Amino acid sequence: MIPTEWDAVFRYLVEGTKAGVLDWEQQEGSATVRISLSDSTIVLAIRREGVWSGVLHGAPRQGVEVRLLDGEGEVVDSFAVFEAEKDGQRVRELYDSARRKALRIDDLLRETADELRRLRASPRS
Repeated sequence: MIPTEWDAVFRYLVEGTKAGVLDWEQQEGSATVRISLSDSTIVLAIRREGVWSGVLHGAPRQGVEVRLLDGEGEVVDSFAVFEAEKDGQRVRELYDSARRKALRIDDLLRETADELRRLRASPRS
């Protein structure tokens, strides 16, 4: 569940991401996205639990961890929401939207479709 003190921040993250005004970045080589603000950074990371050293400990579950970092890069607050929990879907949708923005997935799909359309339209030699 999203902690009450995060309600406004979470709402603005969702709205800003949908509007395309937040510049999310992916941390290279990981399932983590972040947005840096003037005095803080918000980090969204996939979190998996239930598997350790190849031995299953309970049912595996996946969710998103949300972290607030201060200007020095120290984690000052965090929470995790798993997909089956209350708000799990909302937090996962924010992560997915932020990741799409960070990786420019929509732009790349549009550019790929344009290129394929041009190739299809050009006469073959």
